[in-house]
Amino acid sequence: MLYDLIDLQRRQWQAWADMVLTSTAAAVALAPASVLPAVWFARVVGALDNGEVGLEDAVRRDAGQPLGIDTLPSPSPFVRLVRFSSGAGGRPILFVAPFSGYAAAVSSRLVAALAAIGEVVVTDWRDARDIPPEAGPFGLDRQIGLIADLARAMGQGVDLVGLSQSGPAVVAAAALGLRRGDPPPARLVLLGAPIDMRETPAALCAALPADCLVSRVPRHYAGAGREVYPGLFQLMAYSFANPAVYLTAQSGLWHEMAAGETGLHSRMHGELHGLIDVPAELYRDMLELVLRRSALAEGTLVVDGGAIDARLLAHVPMLTVEARGDELVGRGRTHAAHRLTGRLEVAAPHLRAFVDGGHYELFGGPGFDRTLTPLLRHFLGDRRDGGRPR
Repeated sequence: MLYDLIDLQRRQWQAWADMVLTSTAAAVALAPASVLPAVWFARVVGALDNGEVGLEDAVRRDAGQPLGIDTLPSPSPFVRLVRFSSGAGGRPILFVAPFSGYAAAVSSRLVAALAAIGEVVVTDWRDARDIPPEAGPFGLDRQIGLIADLARAMGQGVDLVGLSQSGPAVVAAAALGLRRGDPPPARLVLLGAPIDMRETPAALCAALPADCLVSRVPRHYAGAGREVYPGLFQLMAYSFANPAVYLTAQSGLWHEMAAGETGLHSRMHGELHGLIDVPAELYRDMLELVLRRSALAEGTLVVDGGAIDARLLAHVPMLTVEARGDELVGRGRTHAAHRLTGRLEVAAPHLRAFVDGGHYELFGGPGFDRTLTPLLRHFLGDRRDGGRPR
């Protein structure tokens, strides 16, 4: 019922928003005060649906150079696979976007940076409301298995990059692949990922009932009847965790509209509202296995009938990056991957880094090109010299 109510209101608002944006286009250019409130509200409503810019267009905008872009065959109805290449060649990179309520396009700066280094394949997760129930459930185990299969298909020497929600799944998938006898990844990169939550468990996660934010998709969508975690709830969670950033995006959008401009805040606003629904099974698994029980860190995460042993990755070079003010993941929870894999006991290259700012800075903040891009280039290396880190 909750999803039906939210969706009904959204569709009613959207019809009104479309009318406002169409009928006031000339007035917006002049930005009279009487028009701004209506147009601002229309922008808010219009952004609550899969984002204003798709993945390919967003990456093309940020790349700063021509890119080869093509869609690859996908082994799962839950994901699109999009390949970006600058023509530099070198080993492939698999970037596993987080499947947590935001469209993959919000990571376009990160994808563009990776495409400048090598050939990157991106998991563009599909909105769960558009996936028929007949496709079956999609929990953390299926996400891990899918990532392991993709890494194997991309061949020896693939670099794996995980961001936020996808970080634990990337680590588990790499270990699963080694357990299966697949070649190890060339390198692992983890950005703001909840690898080990035991040090400072979040009180909200401990108290939150697993099903209180789960709803069924209404009948007019292809996924009608599927249980999902609505993307709108992820926006609410982020705005509660970091109200300053959200209010800055809202107020900044207002000022840019008043000035007749489209700038940083307009983009940030669109990215914060680029939402997709998440399969309920994955949401429940993330809440219970990752955020509450730290099953990967405890060695109790079971996939394909066996527990995942992160220590299999001890000799795989790894870069972990945390934001000092990360309001979603927190401090130490990503860098814990070095300890869990036993990396501190061997001589494999590893690097732990911090960047200023919050979670958003790890993939799309205004300081990304100044902070994250050099780290990625240093660790992943220039592909023209065979991929050796500089």
